[in-house]
Amino acid sequence: MSGVSKWANVNLQLDYYPCAQFAGLHLANALGLYAKRGIEVTLLPPPGAGGDEPEQIIKQQRALDLAGRGIPSFMPTIAVGSVEQNVLIPAMARGVGVKAFGTIFQRSPLALGALPGTALSSLKDLAGKKVGMQMVGLELMTSLIASTAFESRADAPTIVAVTRQNKIEALLSGEVAAIQIFDCMESIELQERLGREVSVLSLDSLAQTAGGGGPLPLGYSQVLFATRAALQASIARKALGAFMEASQEGWLACAKDKAAATDAILADREAMGFGKASGGFPYQQQTEKETRLTLDGCLPYVISGEGPVGSIDAGVWQAASMAMASYGYASRPVALSSSLDSTIWPAAGSVNKALASHVTAGKEGWLAVVGEMRAEASRRAKALECRTGRLPTLAVVCVGNPDAARDTLQACAACGIKSETAALPETASFAQVHAAISALNRRSDVDAILLQRPFPSGIDAAALGGFIAPGKDVDGEAPRNPATAALAAEGCFTPPVSLGLQSPPALTAQMVLDADASLPPPPPWLISRAAPLPVAVEGVMQLLHRTGLVNKVVGGHVAIVGLAERGSVPLAAQLISCGATVSICSQQTLSSTLKALCLSADVIFSAGD
Repeated sequence: MSGVSKWANVNLQLDYYPCAQFAGLHLANALGLYAKRGIEVTLLPPPGAGGDEPEQIIKQQRALDLAGRGIPSFMPTIAVGSVEQNVLIPAMARGVGVKAFGTIFQRSPLALGALPGTALSSLKDLAGKKVGMQMVGLELMTSLIASTAFESRADAPTIVAVTRQNKIEALLSGEVAAIQIFDCMESIELQERLGREVSVLSLDSLAQTAGGGGPLPLGYSQVLFATRAALQASIARKALGAFMEASQEGWLACAKDKAAATDAILADREAMGFGKASGGFPYQQQTEKETRLTLDGCLPYVISGEGPVGSIDAGVWQAASMAMASYGYASRPVALSSSLDSTIWPAAGSVNKALASHVTAGKEGWLAVVGEMRAEASRRAKALECRTGRLPTLAVVCVGNPDAARDTLQACAACGIKSETAALPETASFAQVHAAISALNRRSDVDAILLQRPFPSGIDAAALGGFIAPGKDVDGEAPRNPATAALAAEGCFTPPVSLGLQSPPALTAQMVLDADASLPPPPPWLISRAAPLPVAVEGVMQLLHRTGLVNKVVGGHVAIVGLAERGSVPLAAQLISCGATVSICSQQTLSSTLKALCLSADVIFSAGD
């Protein structure tokens, strides 16, 4: 102990009982690693059933602030919460003012557990059966079931609400065929009780391979977060940096001395009032052996990947956040700069290896990413056909040259999307093109409309774009298009919804429910949503996030050469939302200035005027 005077407090609200999920923090406290850095860390028991952790931290920080005047400059107390990313992002989308700065688990251990011998390789193995989900997992499972291509709607599993206390008994009694578990916790409990290995299906892997749904990575688990207001105070940021440093040391100590880590957990559990270990689970009553077993299960989730323990890769984080909005699991996209502060604790030193391989492979690598995106769109299109009886349809409006749409139609075919061309002669008037667009707006079997440029001189394509129905505008054409209007004000990344990833306004939630009342409500992405960005901008952002190159953008300088209203301007807004400093160079930019900006840029984009 170095004798450093205490200068800050951190109150960490656990989202579960004292157990192996927080072993590194328990041991860091026991070893005095926090005190060594001048901070006092208090671990608080879970507040209730869970699901409202972000709101709880807002309330706690307000109570801690001095008479509402914010974080004091001397001896502050920072309220910190821990929860899964798939709980945190929807809360941020609702407007809860919190922000992540680190994590405990590098990937999500959320899974489905079933009795030994149960076939459990996909949701289709649970067709016609009941699945027990806790409150925080109900919406997630609803989205996964809705995006899985069952042979018929009647085959979809029925979701049953369970609690932490009764879910295992519900499984053992046969009330449900599978339950929501943490693979590093309850699966071990069941194995201990039954004497045999249980069947486990990772929800993270399931979400990324769900038939028709495309990838829904769940991201990080036990994410550490604080209020946005607190993170603006330099002393709070310093305290949280020291907290993360000591926590990393605590986790590394756990891996070396599991006995000491187990003792620290049991001691804190008793100090928090959960009683002495009596065995048999749940976690507040685990014996020393059971605690040690679950510690072995948790460590691989903590000490894995690259970079410091507890670090968050911005690309992985935002990819998961985007997918949650795309599925409707979050009500709207949340900008990276609004959801993650990667300056408090060092981010991972390099991008995900699987994604990085695309970049290092050159052109072939980029084509592999495009192939993945088209495969996802195809799965979604097939799932939509399974649920509604028809494929999503794109109508391409061409004037003067129908062959100009060839590439677009081929792309649709590669994605399993139906397409058609509304071809008009080169002599068509503005009024005739407007009439064609209006007719497509009225057709319930047309889900999306695209204006194929270039148009003949004398026809204002930009003006015509304003007549496309917002719900069918897949290229950000209309001035009233929400994606266009909100760029400057919101600065948030729009999830992938073009090329069939957006469902048509004609397919309403009521129609789906009327088709089979036993099905759970469809996720919001099945209903008309805000129109997307121009497809070129959306494509650029998809590639950045899918390859992990977004890490070069975060905190970096980006130069965009070319000034285009539907290209460089919305692209700049998206890059700014990712934390980049952006310079746009137009034809009026001096050559010397252009050279200097490009030489100083970390990333350069070219956008046509």
